[in-house]
Amino acid sequence: MAELRTDRAGALRLLELRDVRKAEPVKNTFGKPLVGWRSSVFGYGGLVNPMGYAVMRCVVQKMIDGHLEDLYDQPVLIENPGAIVVCRIGSLTGSLTSRASEGSGRTSAGPGARVGLVQNWRLVGERIATTPGQYVRELEENGRWDELFRTLGAWRWELPQGLAPPSDEQDLTAFVLKSAKLEAVEEGGFVVRNARIAGRVNASPTFFPHAQYVVDAEIARVESQDAEDLEMLGGTWLATPADIRQLVIAGELDNAMSLSALAIAGVHF
Repeated sequence: MAELRTDRAGALRLLELRDVRKAEPVKNTFGKPLVGWRSSVFGYGGLVNPMGYAVMRCVVQKMIDGHLEDLYDQPVLIENPGAIVVCRIGSLTGSLTSRASEGSGRTSAGPGARVGLVQNWRLVGERIATTPGQYVRELEENGRWDELFRTLGAWRWELPQGLAPPSDEQDLTAFVLKSAKLEAVEEGGFVVRNARIAGRVNASPTFFPHAQYVVDAEIARVESQDAEDLEMLGGTWLATPADIRQLVIAGELDNAMSLSALAIAGVHF
């Protein structure tokens, strides 16, 4: 098993007035604007990021007796098209790997098949409050948000995934495949070929109206990672389905988009 890093690579803090109330835009350590999200001119409470993201505050309505009636408000998260990339070596549709699979009509990774994984520093962690049914209320009423954010941060294994920089590309498939190839090489150093869209996955239909795209691709060669300044990446690993299963059991791979993409691409673990 490849080792998961244990060093700390980043943290969260609440946005403060000092970050936004400046005559000149506040810059990060790389000289880029710290604040990329701007208030939308439409509706109330919406935020838009020109890199391809938006959070709009909406009212959910229900059709009752032929009329749309307001129910409650919620955020809706909009993203540009992106890709979750299953970068593989070997056949994912070869001979079945277990007797339990026989006759099931399912395919699984063939002998020697491996999938490219990357270590990504994610701002995740365990819940800190002691009353599960009042978790968010306890954080808000007791002012524990900063305390929570100080505890967040862990290395996780996942598939290369993300959005390509905005462009004027009109062809959706071409844009998604471009995104996939870019993410694969930047995050994992995986130069891929024969990329195809294998399916779609929605992280949470409650909040995301659009699915993202699962791209299945062959690894042509492995080079050095070429991460962007804003990313926090660790090592890479060409893992077998059995390895992936152990990562899931250990809680070291829990990214829902990655797990769904593996299943869509035929990696049964």
